[in-house]
Parts: sequence; structure tokens; C-alpha cells
Amino acid sequence: MPQATRQESDFQSLRQEREENAVPWSCSPFAHGSEVIVPQPGEEEEELLPGELRVKAPEEVPWIDLLLEIAMTTAFASLTDGTPILQYHDALSYVCYFIFVWWIWVAQVAYSMRFRQADVLHRIWVFAQLIVFSALAAFTRDFDITSGISKDTDDTLADAISTQAGIEDQNGLVAYEFRDNRLLVLNARGVSMTMALSRLLLLLQYAVVFYHGRHLKRSSLLAHIVPLLFSLICYLVAFFILNTGNSSSGPSEAVEIIKLILWYLPIIVEIISHFVALSLPGFVRYSTDSVYKRSGTVFLIILGAGLDKITSGFQTIVGNAGLGGDGIPILVSAAIIFIGFFSLFFGTPGSTRELGHNRALAWFLSQFFFLAALIVALQGIATSLSFSVRSQPLLGPQSAYSHLLHRI
Repeated sequence: MPQATRQESDFQSLRQEREENAVPWSCSPFAHGSEVIVPQPGEEEEELLPGELRVKAPEEVPWIDLLLEIAMTTAFASLTDGTPILQYHDALSYVCYFIFVWWIWVAQVAYSMRFRQADVLHRIWVFAQLIVFSALAAFTRDFDITSGISKDTDDTLADAISTQAGIEDQNGLVAYEFRDNRLLVLNARGVSMTMALSRLLLLLQYAVVFYHGRHLKRSSLLAHIVPLLFSLICYLVAFFILNTGNSSSGPSEAVEIIKLILWYLPIIVEIISHFVALSLPGFVRYSTDSVYKRSGTVFLIILGAGLDKITSGFQTIVGNAGLGGDGIPILVSAAIIFIGFFSLFFGTPGSTRELGHNRALAWFLSQFFFLAALIVALQGIATSLSFSVRSQPLLGPQSAYSHLLHRI
């Protein structure tokens, strides 16, 4: 009998412990009461600005942030593998696709820095973002922003090589061209649908915050919700119009131009909306400390992806017997450039002064220009390493034809 009583006591203690540590389904990010922001340990109290809402300090959930960064790494690594930089339009396509990856991440981080709470719903949002990034990674192969707009010279080159190789049957070449044209359309539609899903996901998150603040001034939240709804519509329209046109040649040039407008105009509108929201009643400021931390994280992710590509180039150099001692300066130069990027970003003395919310947001968004230049530089280094091998096997006519078909 005492044993049964002990078991009941253990069960009650376990139940009480679970109830106390239960994760709520959804928590309101807004704090009510005093007119000062609740300070973090070691920080001073800070008065609210006119029209500013007081929010609970976002609870740190390290593994959630890490999962979001890993998801971004997946999409970024797929981008570096699927888009080699050989010409200027390759670099342009590389940066244009990086805009999608960067903006999905930045928009989500901008939300999390202000409204995220340690509840079940926000954990579901993170797993949904993982799906979005994974889907985006599936459509990076041979991404070309000029597809359907600029005239492709590969057709003339392919005909010349096939004639020189003595290939009279053009069925194989036509089949490859049809497949490539079809893949370009499928990738473009996939990007459109993935971006639409990312906007829908973020729209739902802001809608939940809007509901929690139903007794407060929420004009600032509407400045986020309306542009997200606009973006969702634009990407859905892009998805459907890309299904028009001939199945072999793809959409018309006009449709391709409209596609680009529908892709990048929503991002511009959303960026503007973040600044507009800070001037409306009910805004929530951006933490300078959080901006510093998340900017450093994304820099390390990009630097790590670039290092992965560079080390792959090292393998090509070492495996080539004809390079000899000339490979040492190449290896050293690449290492110096890589370490230099790291040192310049983290070794530059910074200021401990808290930035204004507009300046903090502007600094956070302006990181794109630095990161875009960084990824092009790292990808260019990796491509240069792959072409630094002296002895390459000569391609015969048939091999040249096969190699071209693989490239185009």
C-alpha cells in the first residue's frame, strides 16, 4: 500500500512539473502596464517613443534560430552548386536569385526580432520556413534571369559543333533544347510558388500578432500585412502567367518581362513598408544588438558556403598532375582572400552606441550589397580555381558535342 501511495505521489509531481513547463499554443507579444520597455539584465530602462508599443522581450530559443540558419544554408548551398559564374550574366543571375533567399530570411528575422515568443505556434512557423527554403533550393539549377528576354547564342554554337562533328540527326539536339526550355519554365514557376508560400506564411504570422493586439493601435501592423498580401497576389499571378505560351518555346518575351516585375516589385514594396511602419502608431523598434547578431550569423553562413566551393577547387588542383608548384600561390592567395573577408567583418572596431530604429533597419537591409558582392567574389574565386588547371584533356568532335549539350 505505501508503494502505491508513493507511485501516486510521483505521478502527481510529474503532472505538476509538466503543467508548469507546458509550452503555450500562442503567446501575445505585447506587454501591458508601465510605459517603459522591460529591460534585459544589465540594461537600463528605456522610455517609449510616441506611438511605440511595448512588447515582451523575444525569448531566446537558440535551436530555432539555428534551424532557420540551416534552412537558409540549404538554399544557398544549392545556389552555389547550380549557378557557376562564367560570364557577367551568370553573376547577374546569381545575385538576382540570392535576392529571393536573402529576402525570405531577412523578412522572417525582422519579424522574429520583435514578435517571436517561445510558444508552439512559432515553432511551427520555423518548420514551415524549413520547407520553404528546401523548396526554393530545388529550383536553383541553371537559373538564368535573362531567360526568354535576351537572345541565346548557344543554338548557333550547337549547330556549328554538330556540323563539324558530322552529326546529321538533329533530333537529339532538339530534344535537349525542348527539355532545357521546359526546365526553365518549371523552375520559374517553382520560384513563383515558393515565394508565394513564403509570403503567405509571413502574412499568417503578422495576422496572429494583429489579433493579439486587437485592443491596441495597430496601424503599423497593417503596413506589413497589406504589402504581404500584395506580394502574395503578385507571385501567384506570376505562377499562372508562366504557364502560357508554346510548350516547346516557353512564354513570350512580354510574359518574361512581366514575370520579372511581379518577382521583384513586391520585394521593393515590402522594404518600403518596413520604414513606413516605423512612422505609424503601434510600431515596434528594431534592437541594434539583435541586428548585429543576426547579420554576423548570415555572414558566416555565406562565408562557409564560399569556403566549401573553394575547397572543392583545391581538390581539382591537387588532383591534377600537371599543375606542379604553381598551385601553391593559388592556394595561398585564395586563403588570404578568405581570411581577409573574415577579419574585415569581425575585426573592425565598432560602436556600442544604440542606433535609432530607422538607422538600425537601414543598416540591416543595406547588408545585402555587401553580401551580394561577397558571394560573387567567393564564387568567382572557386570558378577561377577550377580553370587554373593547366593540362586538360582535349575534346574530340563527339566529346565536344556531348559537352555542349550538357552545358546548354
